[in-house]
Amino acid sequence: MSSSFPRSIDLFNGNLLVGLRNGSICEFKKVLEEEKPVENNIMQSHHEGEVWGLALVDDGKKVLTCADDNKFLLFNTETRKMERAGKVSDHKSAKSDKLKQVTASSMSVYPAN
Repeated sequence: MSSSFPRSIDLFNGNLLVGLRNGSICEFKKVLEEEKPVENNIMQSHHEGEVWGLALVDDGKKVLTCADDNKFLLFNTETRKMERAGKVSDHKSAKSDKLKQVTASSMSVYPAN
């Protein structure tokens, strides 16, 4: 499971659905029956601030997004799955006391890059 904290949890028919603070939704099948339940990462998304960039790639078969959460995500529109994720910046050059003061959005903890 992703390194984040649960935001919401639902148990139905022995399956556990967990919404995480990082924008991911995970499903654990047969949690009451199996010693090690099957994990299925249903979705990943941006989780902080605003989405600032969106581009269609590969004749609209893919969508690339970037947001205040310092991530870029590549989604496949045909399979409806996220294919890749990455960081926009490592912010090592930014001073930690200046991080909140230089953001493009008032909702982000990351500086504008």
